[in-house]
Amino acid sequence: MIFACVIAVCTQLVPATTTLRVRMLDSLTSVESSVGHTLRAVVMRPLVLDGRTVVDAGSTITGVTTAAGTLREKGRQYFVTVTFSTLTTRDGTTIPFPARIVDVINAREYVDTAGRVIGPPLQSMSKSASTWALAALGMVEPIPAIMMMAAFRGEQQARHRDIRFAPGTDLVIRALAPVTAAESPGNGAELAALVDDVTAQRFDTLLAQLPRRTAVRVNGPPSDFLNAIFVGSDAQIDSAFRAAGWSTAEKISARSDFRTFWSALRGKGD
Repeated sequence: MIFACVIAVCTQLVPATTTLRVRMLDSLTSVESSVGHTLRAVVMRPLVLDGRTVVDAGSTITGVTTAAGTLREKGRQYFVTVTFSTLTTRDGTTIPFPARIVDVINAREYVDTAGRVIGPPLQSMSKSASTWALAALGMVEPIPAIMMMAAFRGEQQARHRDIRFAPGTDLVIRALAPVTAAESPGNGAELAALVDDVTAQRFDTLLAQLPRRTAVRVNGPPSDFLNAIFVGSDAQIDSAFRAAGWSTAEKISARSDFRTFWSALRGKGD
């Protein structure tokens, strides 16, 4: 790593191939008309090199959709390409940051070596074991077989839909060239203020009083174990999550269960 300090301002050379975990603030689609659209994403984890925070969590990286459409030579797979160019730190400083997507977290799509996000291919009906099973059924019960074939084909088409990522989708991006960035002061001042406001003793007491597991309802059976605690007011925490692209969870109901099931059936996130 290369460091330089001028008038107490330190800079560091961020090497190419450095990766960042980010969360989309805008939607992304493989529709051809989306070419030229801006895509912003917020940095979810600080970039620390040699013990120095170079990019704070909460910084914003901005790019543009440079290509989108269908790869006809690959089973009509949909694709979209994004090129990131600038990064804006939490204090408003903007620096060049050329980067591209290398992974989409928890998605059916994959990213090739050219940085294109590619959807699954349209499966050939002639090579499907399900197709042969339906054909055999058709020799005995033609009408139900035709109905099932139409439903099966519709489900296949749904899985082959164009790529559509909503805000809140997590990506991994990689720097394409070395970048010179100012060393970030990090969150030391905020942490110090928190320690002044809530002493270590009071915090330990608070932790000891908290339940170890959540519950679906008051006095209900225990559910998931707690693995993260956020300190702040309801408004502060809600604002932070919304800024990161999250939304409030749906209440459990027959309707939400059906939407979850239907999303899973179509291979779509919920």
